[in-house]
Amino acid sequence: MSKRLLPVLLASFFFALLLVLWPASSEAADTDIQNGSFVLFGDAASVSDTGASDGSAAHMGNSGLGWNIQYRNWDFGSLKPGASYEVYARVKVHHAVAAPTGGAFSLAVYDMTNARYVLAERTIAAAATTNDVWADYKIGTFKPDNGVNLLSFYVAQTNNAAQVSDIYVDKFIFREYVPYTIEDNSFLLAGGAALVHEPTAADGSAARMANGPGSGWNIQAPINGARIEAGVPYDVSVVVNTERSNFLRATGDAFGVGVYDATAGAFVSPPKVYTTADDAIKFRYAFVWGITLPASITLNPAHDNRVVFYQVDNAVQYQALRVDKVILTKHTVDDGAAPLISAYPYKISPGNADGLNDTTEINYQLTGTQTVTVTVSNSSHSVVRTLLSGVSQSGSNKLTWDGKNAGGGVVPNDLYTVEVKSGSTVLLSQNVLVQNGVSVTAPAVNTAKDYFPKGVWFEGAAIPKNPTDAAAYAEAAFEKIRDAGMNTVIIANFNPDNPAVFAAVLDEAAACNLKLIIHAYVFRTVYNDALNNDESAMYQAITANLAPLKSHSALFGYLLYDEPPHNNPRLVDTLTDMKRMMETIDPAHPVMVDLSGVHSAEEYYHSTQTQMLTSDPYGALAGRNAGDFTNLGYPNVHYENLLDLLTLQVRRTPANAAPFWTILQAFGQEGWYREPTEPEIRAMTYEAIGRGSKGFYYFMYQTEIDWEGMVDAQGVPTVKYGWISQLLSEIETLKPTILGMRKIANAATASGGGGGSGAYANADVTTHENSATGDKYLVVVNHNVASSAPVTITIDRSKLGIDISGITDVYANAAVTYTASAGSYTISGLSFAPGEGKVLKLTKSAAMQTVSGQDGAFTVFGGAQKNQADVSASDSSSAFQTTGTTADWNMQWYWNKTSFVPGATYDLYAVVKIKYKHDVVYDANQYPSFPLPTGDAFMAAAFDGTTNTYVTAPITVAAGSMENMFWHTVKIGTFVPSQTHTEYVYVAPAANASQVQAVYVDRFYFVKH
Repeated sequence: MSKRLLPVLLASFFFALLLVLWPASSEAADTDIQNGSFVLFGDAASVSDTGASDGSAAHMGNSGLGWNIQYRNWDFGSLKPGASYEVYARVKVHHAVAAPTGGAFSLAVYDMTNARYVLAERTIAAAATTNDVWADYKIGTFKPDNGVNLLSFYVAQTNNAAQVSDIYVDKFIFREYVPYTIEDNSFLLAGGAALVHEPTAADGSAARMANGPGSGWNIQAPINGARIEAGVPYDVSVVVNTERSNFLRATGDAFGVGVYDATAGAFVSPPKVYTTADDAIKFRYAFVWGITLPASITLNPAHDNRVVFYQVDNAVQYQALRVDKVILTKHTVDDGAAPLISAYPYKISPGNADGLNDTTEINYQLTGTQTVTVTVSNSSHSVVRTLLSGVSQSGSNKLTWDGKNAGGGVVPNDLYTVEVKSGSTVLLSQNVLVQNGVSVTAPAVNTAKDYFPKGVWFEGAAIPKNPTDAAAYAEAAFEKIRDAGMNTVIIANFNPDNPAVFAAVLDEAAACNLKLIIHAYVFRTVYNDALNNDESAMYQAITANLAPLKSHSALFGYLLYDEPPHNNPRLVDTLTDMKRMMETIDPAHPVMVDLSGVHSAEEYYHSTQTQMLTSDPYGALAGRNAGDFTNLGYPNVHYENLLDLLTLQVRRTPANAAPFWTILQAFGQEGWYREPTEPEIRAMTYEAIGRGSKGFYYFMYQTEIDWEGMVDAQGVPTVKYGWISQLLSEIETLKPTILGMRKIANAATASGGGGGSGAYANADVTTHENSATGDKYLVVVNHNVASSAPVTITIDRSKLGIDISGITDVYANAAVTYTASAGSYTISGLSFAPGEGKVLKLTKSAAMQTVSGQDGAFTVFGGAQKNQADVSASDSSSAFQTTGTTADWNMQWYWNKTSFVPGATYDLYAVVKIKYKHDVVYDANQYPSFPLPTGDAFMAAAFDGTTNTYVTAPITVAAGSMENMFWHTVKIGTFVPSQTHTEYVYVAPAANASQVQAVYVDRFYFVKH
């Protein structure tokens, strides 16, 4: 659902979707703190009181100003993580006179660690109390688990015993704040409006009002005055759906809505007609969604207030409105002011050193320039670490504490206090809890590595919210998806309140032999600060989220996040922690994060290390000519180098076996993406194959927003259904080849097949190898998406490194004519349809005689290493050396003289790759570019150790001629190996550490002439 939304609309879209995805609101049970948990001071004492909820209460007189009745706590883990709570004290007073004046008592919440009010003190007037009658008095609303500072909830005297002589406190009450929801069964209906079945509503129904002439307020949601507070502003959201004559093309007025005070006879919120010019209507959904009215409102609880919906005279375009519910949310829920010091996370577990909440970042704000010392003390008030000593600071500052003492040892579990001091004056204080962490483990195997998905992106919010309707919806959709040749469905935003809906959908997937990747309940965890601060609480929440899913046979994995925004290090940390916990809780099902481009790939993959790398590199931008896939948001980012940059995230770590899966563009979006033609979808698909993709999803299945999907709003297949079905049929035929080949440095060039109105001069060509067979492959894509084109392909034999006996079009299973010369193989004028891609197999000649030396047989020196795990190497290991200040012959292979035919001539090759020092460079605007390294990469030669002479002239390979972390076949020379001398070949990384980070060697090999 979140694919490529306009940034200016994203916030409103996200909130509207949350109204749909969040669980239905209900009255939460109170959490009571009885007087037995109070801390009493002065004259306060516990007394029997039959009117109190537990038969006793705390009592104090009213002579003085003491905070004599308090509840103190720093750990609120028993409350719902991240929830806001309204805090009340149940109090009664005894009047000393018949009509007392002045204050009866005061109450507040005070941070005793940081010496500040969390909820400001308020005094209850004596006149607002009833003599000897218990009543609940609200202190305020806040998030009690927003830290681990020691908080005091107190009821205080007002020194007014002459008016109010006695104060009793029964309990403090924590009442979870839930927005006030008015369901459709409470609406007032007129003018033919009626309740109808609405599968996507949580309660299965909605009020329907037909449009047409007139402006009757035919749906009215009455507001219960007892559920709102006087003087408090509320945001009003309506959860609706519109019936359209044409799902994507309806225009004009959709419906009207306002908030009306019937007692005063006036609108509290002016009536507004929503039209297709409004963002809320511009997005077109096949399910109920939330719209927040433009301005917050303040209501008089004693009045008859209603949210009214009225018809518009545009039934030809918008036939009717469906209203599921109305939600009133306090405009500002939490009353507490933001503190000047905070710790994130405020619960850490450095003892297990597992990277989950091992350190905390202390942020603090100074009101002026101060000479500051920052210390960490334990609960016995002993300083265990000084983080900063006597430094002049002002404004915003940050420090990190790693949970260690001054000697470098991990501190024991305890409640620690970070104090920011100026001299002996404590300016700011913040508690940090050191505790045991959860144990996380990596899966024993990568369950995504050998899977070959062919699938589609699916909007989960459109799935009905009851099991019966959900099963019928899923059955109809999954049968079409199966028949299109797919085996996998990514379901985004799938958050039913009823777990039986999960089971119904998974059962239907199993019946159609489909696997599901499900994005469920994620936002409830990702954006919950309390969970982000407490790994144990997060682990418990994730365990509960996965419980309804993980045991089903149709589940393949989990979608953790779709297109995470860049420059958000806290989100990087959260997703990494969540992914590791999910893999621990359910190691059988991999976790996916869909990365949208250069920035997110660079920022997130290195940290999350998901078992597959998934991205949606959409190429057909709005305003571009057909076939032009260049400058994708940035001047230097094109479809092709973006795909290479994405796979580089995996290739950077040679032992990483994660496959690359692409989500391919099959949609347009006004202002952002052009609706791609069939040849463009085909070209993008085959270029993904050429760049190493091992999994293919198309965005998207349903029609919504302004995206035309594989099926229309009624579920009828569109023309794209046929296009994608055909492509998936081709991919299925190519599957064994795609799985067996890996991309290597290019050994071929193309002439012809350019397109994109000059964006590309020639067809795209990439080179691949099957390590098991030694065969090589070319993937060639016609960039001309408007016309057929002949393409001539020239293959450099020295870069190819093998002799071939034939070339085959793999999909057509047909021989391809070519000519051979000493230096090249040439395919002349191969015909390509518009946007067509071909996979060409270059069959290794059976007559080719080779002598090979793998890295395990190398002799290494000077820091070079061999037998290092490398999944892209021919034997899954390679030798490498990090570049330094000298160019030494540190990777050598001494061959066995008896392996060669005496007197025969051989070509000698090295299979080498390099790691660039700088993969991506960002300018001042954070625009990325991919500069080629300068200078030399390495030197190589064959050397006679007996005579100390070169057997071949040394070659020097320029760094800029090498593709980043792709294997290159490099011809070192041609000679007759000696039958008597000791000869060897070497690769020596150049002294060019500013440009080349490392040089890797897979093997050396000879090819007999």
